[in-house]
Amino acid sequence: MFERLIDLFLQSIAFFIPFVVIDHFERAVVLRFGVYHRKLEPGFHWIVPFQVERVIADNVVPRTNNLLAQSL
Repeated sequence: MFERLIDLFLQSIAFFIPFVVIDHFERAVVLRFGVYHRKLEPGFHWIVPFQVERVIADNVVPRTNNLLAQSL
């Protein structure tokens, strides 16, 4: 019983957080009411809480692939 109350409390805290931190290997976009508003570079950023602004972050580090030998 108490575990569910604690879980509900922790989930509700995320609803009120007014900031987001973007890591150095990420870039993010901010959606305000589901519409593109701005892009975010790495660092600390303020956002409007209560799910008015939603931040979507993604990894932008280039990946390398090992290719098999290729003949000409």
